Amino acid sequence: MTRSRVALLLCSLGSLIACDGEPTTVAQAEVSGTISYRERIELPRGATVRIVAEDVSRADAPATILAEDIFATNGRQVPIPFVLSYDPASTIAANTYGLRAQIRDSEGELLWATGAPHPIITGDAPGNDIQLDLVRVSPPEMPAKAGDGFAAGTTAVFDCSDPAGGDFDFVMRTGPGEIAVWLPLRFDRPYLVLGQVRAASGARYEGDSVTVWTHADDALLIVDGEQFGGCALNRARSIWEHAKLSGVDFRAVGNEPGWHLEIRNGDRLHFVYDYGQSEVIAPAPDPLVEAGSRQATYDIQTDTYMLTVRIHGSECIDSMSGETFESSVVVDLDGKTFQGCGRALH
Repeated sequence: MTRSRVALLLCSLGSLIACDGEPTTVAQAEVSGTISYRERIELPRGATVRIVAEDVSRADAPATILAEDIFATNGRQVPIPFVLSYDPASTIAANTYGLRAQIRDSEGELLWATGAPHPIITGDAPGNDIQLDLVRVSPPEMPAKAGDGFAAGTTAVFDCSDPAGGDFDFVMRTGPGEIAVWLPLRFDRPYLVLGQVRAASGARYEGDSVTVWTHADDALLIVDGEQFGGCALNRARSIWEHAKLSGVDFRAVGNEPGWHLEIRNGDRLHFVYDYGQSEVIAPAPDPLVEAGSRQATYDIQTDTYMLTVRIHGSECIDSMSGETFESSVVVDLDGKTFQGCGRALH
């Protein structure tokens, strides 16, 4: 086969390879603007921004990401400029697209977020010079502090480093003058109660050759004389473990706006939304279980609201953290839909 015939054959394969041997490039469009918030509060060191452009056309399905960027603020303060590049060929004129953003601290705790997706691209929605105003997020239900220690009735999970390898974690639940501790099986003490003793700083608990000494968000664990320092509070896991130890059977979370749901079977259902600004507490009815479709539905109707919770046994990935859950969850409150992920705790 001659060289010219080979070139002709390659060109006939389509647009994936250009006839000059160079890969074709797709023309990109941009969405740009600034991220800001009203509070006169400096961003902490190590803060990161996540901004996402997505298709929000369907209220009954997760949004499809069109473009995304995650970047460190590196000491910059608001307003912070952003530019997102996307393939215009992947958009549909009849669809609705939105822009949302979050700012997190160095430990991943959510600080500010968009209240709702900001319209972009299609229709009269702008694509450039966008001013994205974020709202401050109420702190999640974290272990409460009292003086140098944790307040009674709270739960904390600490991640520890083992110089010999095999990093681990432990759980503590505070009570008046004592803590309950759940240790890994390697220590042959899966559960024990330690009494509080005098300490120069922080809060120190001892018993059965075990010491837990907390200071701010760090802890020192001593078991049979062996020290494990650098145990750091895991904020996200502490919230889930606190719910579990408080009798919650199922918990779910979602974003934009931030919400969480806790169900105690046969007792009550607690739905907190709008970043902790609003809530619904109601008796938990028996769910309608559809075994074939692996779905459970809670329907609650009162004179003031209508609430429906649908839990489907299918893998769900949190849109912000990327964490994988065992169930997808849809909450409908008076016609407003919230989507998220959840898991059984017992």
